[in-house]
Amino acid sequence: MIPIHKLLSLLRQKEVHIWAEGDKLKYNARTGAVTPDILEAISYHKDDLLEVIHRNDAFQPAEEPIIRRYPRSDFIPLSYGQERMWFLHQLQGDHPAYSVLKAMRLRNPLDIKALEKSLAELMFRHESLRTCFPNVGGRPYQRILEPTPNPLRMRDLQHIAGPDQTEQAQEISLDFGTEPFDLENGPLFRALLIRLSPADHIFLLNMHHIITDGWSLGVLFAELTELYEAFSTGRQHQLKQLNIQYADFTLWQRKWLQADRLQPLLDFWRKRLEGAPEAIALNTDKPRPAIATFNGGEIPFHIGPGLAGQLNELGERAGTTSFMTLLAAYAALLHRYSGMDDLVIGSPAANRTHTEFEGVVGFFLNTLALRIDLRGDPTFMELLTRVRETFLEAYEHQELPFEILVQSLEAERDLSRNPLFQVLFAFQSQPSVPARIGNVDVEKMSFPLGISRFDVNLMILGIRQGFTCRWEYNSDLFHRDTALQMSGHLMAILKAVVQEPELHLSAIPLLSNDERDLLLNRWNATQHEHETGGCIHDLVEEQAERTPTAIAIEHKDTQISYLELNRKANQLAHTLQKRGVGPGVLVGIYMQRSINAMLGVLGVLKAGGAYVPLDPTHPAERIAFMLSDSQAGVILTDETLAEKLPENSASVLSLGDDWQAFRQESYENPGAEVNHQSLAYVMYTSGSTGLPKGVAMPHRALTNLIEWQLRYSTVPKAKTLQYTTLSFDVSFQEIFATWCAGGTLVLISGEEIRDFQRVGKVLTEAKVERLFIPFVGLQHLAEVLDDETLDALRLKEVNTAGEQLRITAPIARLFSRLEGCVLHNHYGPTETHVVVAHRLTGRPEDWPTLPPIGRPIDNTQVFILDGQLEPVPIGVTGDLYVGGAGLAKGYLNR
Repeated sequence: MIPIHKLLSLLRQKEVHIWAEGDKLKYNARTGAVTPDILEAISYHKDDLLEVIHRNDAFQPAEEPIIRRYPRSDFIPLSYGQERMWFLHQLQGDHPAYSVLKAMRLRNPLDIKALEKSLAELMFRHESLRTCFPNVGGRPYQRILEPTPNPLRMRDLQHIAGPDQTEQAQEISLDFGTEPFDLENGPLFRALLIRLSPADHIFLLNMHHIITDGWSLGVLFAELTELYEAFSTGRQHQLKQLNIQYADFTLWQRKWLQADRLQPLLDFWRKRLEGAPEAIALNTDKPRPAIATFNGGEIPFHIGPGLAGQLNELGERAGTTSFMTLLAAYAALLHRYSGMDDLVIGSPAANRTHTEFEGVVGFFLNTLALRIDLRGDPTFMELLTRVRETFLEAYEHQELPFEILVQSLEAERDLSRNPLFQVLFAFQSQPSVPARIGNVDVEKMSFPLGISRFDVNLMILGIRQGFTCRWEYNSDLFHRDTALQMSGHLMAILKAVVQEPELHLSAIPLLSNDERDLLLNRWNATQHEHETGGCIHDLVEEQAERTPTAIAIEHKDTQISYLELNRKANQLAHTLQKRGVGPGVLVGIYMQRSINAMLGVLGVLKAGGAYVPLDPTHPAERIAFMLSDSQAGVILTDETLAEKLPENSASVLSLGDDWQAFRQESYENPGAEVNHQSLAYVMYTSGSTGLPKGVAMPHRALTNLIEWQLRYSTVPKAKTLQYTTLSFDVSFQEIFATWCAGGTLVLISGEEIRDFQRVGKVLTEAKVERLFIPFVGLQHLAEVLDDETLDALRLKEVNTAGEQLRITAPIARLFSRLEGCVLHNHYGPTETHVVVAHRLTGRPEDWPTLPPIGRPIDNTQVFILDGQLEPVPIGVTGDLYVGGAGLAKGYLNR
């Protein structure tokens, strides 16, 4: 006989819920959990068990309605679970989201008449299988129909051979599984037999979830087995008559959930979920639709007997069941993927709290919101303890219908996601489909219907050979590769914790050697030897020598050749050097969009200084701060702006349109003593996290960027619109990617830049070929351009940066009309300029809504790391670390 302490442990491990009603013991459990030896031990230790239970008043149920057969009426209410299922069906319409399809291969000769009779008897025995849900005045009710004499459909494919037969059988099965249900009229229970040969059949059952659940499937197949064996051999079946039906449960539930029972349950769950996060922060591959979809995919995988045995041993040491151990591993995975230490995971509970309901088919299933505490980076053993306590508490309070809980919490209605939780964990200890029915061998089959009711759903079935697992994912949120990766990382967690259960969650290794090498090495293999390693103005000087007569700047009717650009910039540089500008000296540029502003940028660099953009449209306080913080020695401006400058100690130099002040200076290159480590510019951050900081960028980083851009660009020698302000680092790219390739920089006035129709006019009249523009600007441009302007555009390359790129309908339309035009997505903080880039290819209609930002540019390394400076898996949130040639020298004076 099993000792009492071992019996209590077994009951806990097998998740057997046991309680007292007077001097009687009652229990409920998953199918097959209570074996004959356990049942004998329960009877033997009855008095001891009663004492254990009576010591805890929480086990004592309040007085409740008697479970009995209630009188039937024409308007039987739905259970709380059925009400939610009915609502979801109205929302999703004909989507097979709540179809429950079971398919199996039947081998050996089949007695079809016995099968038909068995199915008819099942419908006779279980009212739920012949229940429909008419809508009366906007409110659904249960209506129990008369049994169908023969619910079995037949399809004969014996005349088709080979692969054609297999293909047609699959097509028929999928059509059967996705055929819409009519909740108002029924039937909601369907059966189909596909005959492949006299000894080979495919048998399918399909039911709407509103009339069945996982436990019910076990009941149905157990009874089907008994009925078929009886009818095929001519004997009477041994099934007991059902005194209770699902409608009785519904009526009893309505009486049972009165205030004295309901309020303590509500109090528990409200307290348990107070302050819980409304959603899990999993990064999705695609934007979340405004209304939740149930389109899904699935990834099957297997936990072999060796690892399963180790997990069971770990659970025994921690006092947890296989369910709890696997749930803890799942929580650890979600924690690492989301970065959240407070998670709510849904888990189905059988909700058969009374033995009278054990043999009844219907939708009893309730879903528990398991709130898992992962704060403080616990060890896996500590997490097991937390999960065990959470589950046992929730299991003791499982009677509260999920639907009432959602209503009572008054959570804000969000049709894009499931309330309370968006991830599910389901564990089944026994398969619902039998291995044999009579003399017929049964092989479970799978016909995925493309359904996932949650964002992510991990389903596990315990078998002798380990655990059969299925990873379901919403395919409108995640790619299949992401789900494959998650299942692989779950296996990595399981293998790690059985070896070292005292590992802290942050220290559990997720990445395989191949993944780690990909993230750290292969994706960062960006080494490229550029032809020059000098300063950026050296490249412009070399280009001026090669193409002196080519047009470097164009603004309306004015054109500046490369020869004139270089000469004027040299004259300005000599002037600046006489005013003390040299290596390390900062020069403010406080100018409107103009040719002189462009000359000012090049002239400062040629003098050996570094420029500080000062945007005249910025508030005076910001300009004053930047001048004070940078201690710029010289400020370049023009006559109209000079008087608006805040008080400063700098030498102010006004650049007149006639350039008279500089005509006496030499045309020769000044040859400043600067190198690739010297400063090129200081640009200030927005100051959104405090005071603005001046990013000190050296020539090395910018030369690397421009030489990469020349190699990467599809039209390096292009007419480029100078769209962005000098205080935005992309302006450097616009200017010098053009000048270093011999292209033409097209200027646009401040008035024109604020009117996107005028921007479109400049693009067409100047025949601009390349554009650098933030997403918002690109979106506005795509919205206002008419067909005539679109036809006149000559754009060949568009580069977007500064904001997250979204492919909207207007942008897709724009690029569909711009034949041969390429869209590049660039990303990089001010502290590095561009560090990664991605080129969109293929049809614009097929571009993802949120394109990736791409791979590192030449001689740059990018890592996404966690708090322990370890690389995170693809798609997992972490901190961005950048290394290599693209780094700024730091923040000025910090």
